[in-house]
Amino acid sequence: MELYILITILTLALITVLLMYLSVKRQLKSIDKQLQEKTPRRRSVSVELFNRDIKSLTLTINQVIEDYNQLNLNMEKSNQYLKESIADISHDMRTPLTSIIGYLQLLKRSKLEPEQQHNLEIALEKSEYLRKLLSDFYELSALSVNSTEKPLGKVDLAGIVSEIILENVNEFSEKNITPVFKQSDIPVFITGAEKELQRALKNLVSNCLKYSSGDVIFTIRESDTVTLTIENPAANLKNIDVNRLFDRFYKGGNTARNEVGTGLGLAIARMIIENMGGRIIADVTDDVFSVELKFSNRTEFQT
Repeated sequence: MELYILITILTLALITVLLMYLSVKRQLKSIDKQLQEKTPRRRSVSVELFNRDIKSLTLTINQVIEDYNQLNLNMEKSNQYLKESIADISHDMRTPLTSIIGYLQLLKRSKLEPEQQHNLEIALEKSEYLRKLLSDFYELSALSVNSTEKPLGKVDLAGIVSEIILENVNEFSEKNITPVFKQSDIPVFITGAEKELQRALKNLVSNCLKYSSGDVIFTIRESDTVTLTIENPAANLKNIDVNRLFDRFYKGGNTARNEVGTGLGLAIARMIIENMGGRIIADVTDDVFSVELKFSNRTEFQT
């Protein structure tokens, strides 16, 4: 009889321990699942607080989460302040620089010795480059600060491409480059911001004018998405890392690319396109360089 009671007590104790083990295991799985959830802000972990050790663990985890969220919030505020400061400084620096360029241009009208004239031309060239750099830097910073503030609407992508081509007719002619765009008379609508899209395409066309060694071909394809492809032959493409092409200040690996441009034009283009919900990617095949813009919201304006 005593043996039976002892076995019963041991069995009940074993069952109790097993139930506690299973419960603790379930709580730990719940904590693990909550910690793995991907959210902009980490949420506090919740559990059934039946166990002192589990409760202590949960309080520690929640304190770490709270500290993490606060640190992340402070970092976001610091980044926002930095971007706003950069935009303001870039804007403020353009005014005195414009005056400097103006005085240099006045000086250019004076009678100067050949060496003085040469030095003045260099000063003007570098000043113009600095003005372009500040302008691009300001725009990039402004886009970072105001990335979600631009209202989007119905935009004729084909019409904007045609306008950009016409605006650069003289530049294409001077470079002996022929722009080819067969769909120029067929409207293709996407959701976007017209002025910003114009700026992005101007930067892409400017890149073509700098580095193309032949005709530039524009193609629009429509399916579930609208895709604009800009392609052209170019030299020294093996030196380009297409995965870094849209990074800020990346200019490729050749000397000519390092001497021309600020390295911000394509970064600005990418930010504009992504702010409108699109994607932009680059590709190099043999001696042909191409940029592809994808927009996923064409059907919004279908009638």
